Amino acid sequence: MQGKIEQVEIDGKVVSIHEEVWVADFGLPEIEHEIKEEVIKLRPKNVRNFSWVFSSLLIVLLMVVGEYLLWSLGLKNFWSILTITIVTWIYRLLVLLLWLYLGYYQWGLNREKIVAVAFSSVIVASILVAIMKVVMMPEPWAWLNILVEPIWALIMVAIINIIFFKFTPLNAR
Repeated sequence: MQGKIEQVEIDGKVVSIHEEVWVADFGLPEIEHEIKEEVIKLRPKNVRNFSWVFSSLLIVLLMVVGEYLLWSLGLKNFWSILTITIVTWIYRLLVLLLWLYLGYYQWGLNREKIVAVAFSSVIVASILVAIMKVVMMPEPWAWLNILVEPIWALIMVAIINIIFFKFTPLNAR
């Protein structure tokens, strides 16, 4: 095949091929069809208008508002501080896993962008939540959260990213 645009049906989908594929012609049209299929499989997905800043801000907002609501609910229902802390860390974990799943499987983003958004948004959210805890609970140990929470969040994000991408095949999208 040489430089023509074709509509090809592959796996029940009609796909336009705009690339030039040069093959040796042995008189077997099925070889040409198989090569077209392989070229289409190797083509990366198009990512539409990804803004990592907007994504980071959205995740920060989701984490901060969610944790505020969980803290308010916990204090209203007389949960212990340990219970509230465990519930909020589980919430952070779920938001992080949701971001990794959506970014990688649904939107087809690069791993580097997914990890950058995860690190930046979780670190900023943990600092904001630590400041929120100082305001909500005027106890001396709450000030320590400003230093400790970003470190724990950094460790959590690193471990979750390693586990997620360790067990995720490169071409799973």
